[in-house]
Amino acid sequence: MKKISFKDKNYRKAIAPLFDRTAYPPEIEEGVKKMLDAVRKKGDTAIAKFAKKFDGVELSPNKFRVSQYEINEALAKVSSKKKKAINAAIKNVSAYAAKQLPKGWSFSPRPGVKVGERFEPLDRVAVYIPGGTAPLVSTIVHTAAIAKTAGVKEIVAITPPGPKGKLLPELIYAMHKA
Repeated sequence: MKKISFKDKNYRKAIAPLFDRTAYPPEIEEGVKKMLDAVRKKGDTAIAKFAKKFDGVELSPNKFRVSQYEINEALAKVSSKKKKAINAAIKNVSAYAAKQLPKGWSFSPRPGVKVGERFEPLDRVAVYIPGGTAPLVSTIVHTAAIAKTAGVKEIVAITPPGPKGKLLPELIYAMHKA
């Protein structure tokens, strides 16, 4: 690891490359563009093809949505210790998020004029949750639970399946609770 200190003689020269780099390698853009074009043209069929290619699972579009049976099955599989931990995380993060919610305000500087700000939650959001080989319950807590606290009415969670086409029960439990 290279350490750069603002006290170094060549500090500005040393940090310059950090500001001039791209967010991602340019060759990635073309591949992603092709994938998005395929999804636009072929919809769920293309998504099923990419699930096989990248996640190694065969899923038909009718298996994309988690069924109520699968939700109930997952809820029963999660240990009470893990449920307690997930519930505590959701409660704590939601309480913190509630304190950060902006408050609307207005005033009238003179008759006939009213100015201010009004804050409204979005009606619907989608949250991406890392899954597959790296499922992250914490991402659910820090996206879906915060969206719910903000008053979002519909929250859709998207996550890749594990190797056998199933989701980790803890992910489903956290999504259900958040």
